[in-house]
Amino acid sequence: MRKRLADERDVPAYVIFPDTTLRSMARDLPRNATEMRAIAGVGDKKLIDYGDAFLAAIGAYAAQAGQISE
Repeated sequence: MRKRLADERDVPAYVIFPDTTLRSMARDLPRNATEMRAIAGVGDKKLIDYGDAFLAAIGAYAAQAGQISE
């Protein structure tokens, strides 16, 4: 997801979210904008720009892994 978004915007991947932020997302599995915004590295602008895409990907992963229901 990060690489695709970075390629679309012609920026390095870390500009979308740094590795530490992605690890926090993977650990915490945020389910909504409030939970996503609480993760270090997710500011208001990045939440607006990328929040929906990452929440959808996280939700799909978590549902597939049996972590949460869709």
